[in-house]
This record gives sequence, C-alpha cells and structure tokens, in this order.
Amino acid sequence: MRGKEADGNANELPHADYRTRPRIIEALELTSREVLDVLTKYKDELDQKSAEQVLAFIEHNCEHYGQLAVYSRLAGVIPPASR
Repeated sequence: MRGKEADGNANELPHADYRTRPRIIEALELTSREVLDVLTKYKDELDQKSAEQVLAFIEHNCEHYGQLAVYSRLAGVIPPASR
C-alpha cells in the first residue's frame, strides 16, 4: 500500500537485539504505527488490491493472536480476551 516492495527482513528480527520486553514492545509499537499511518491515508476509500492487503493483514494478526493465546494458556496465563 506504500508503493514499495515488502521488506521480508522485518519478519525476522535478530534475537540479540530484542532480548528485553521494552525492546520487543518498541518494535511492535513502531510497526503498528507504520501500519496505522498507511491505513489512515486510505481511510475514505480503498481500491480492490489495497482492501485485500488490509484483510490479509488483519487475518495474519488474528493468527498470531491465536498462537499467543495458546502459548499463554500453556504457561498458565488466561489471555486478555478470555478474562
């Protein structure tokens, strides 16, 4: 949606650089902010391709949430949406 090829390197951040919770949250906030900026630009109307990208992004995030919910339950933590 930004008119650039996706950077696949952002999917695999180096573990050595993201060992602490604050660094991980910083990375999540940065990428979420980038997505929000792009989506805000198209808030009134999306073409077919952009709408499909937004849908894929939402589905992908839901899959990750599902994984995190399973990991949480295995660790004895109730996921926020189930509280």
